[in-house]
Amino acid sequence: MATLKLTIFKAKVLKNGKHKIRIALCHKGETCYILTRYLIDSENQFKNGLIQKRPDASMMNMHLRSLLNAYQEKLNEVQNQSMYTAIEGYYIKKCTNLRIFNIQKCFNRVHQRTHSGRTG
Repeated sequence: MATLKLTIFKAKVLKNGKHKIRIALCHKGETCYILTRYLIDSENQFKNGLIQKRPDASMMNMHLRSLLNAYQEKLNEVQNQSMYTAIEGYYIKKCTNLRIFNIQKCFNRVHQRTHSGRTG
């Protein structure tokens, strides 16, 4: 079963000192990261998957929770999750951006490409 959680990379600090919030997609011992548009000023503002010590923390947490819920709904639509890897799961983001609402069809396409040696 794939899991989703919010995270930051402490080692990947932007030039301005900020950190990007990422969604970690974990499945079968692999992890892929989906970037979000949310930034925090320092790693001290992020703890246990929540943003803190900011005036807009509750609003950001609410938006990020909605985003996680949307991805979880898309994951729940995928049948036979056990046959996919986290790398293939990463394409949820790609499918969502392309407005492909049948996530199962997208996963099948990606699965066929990755197992035939094709990418992208």
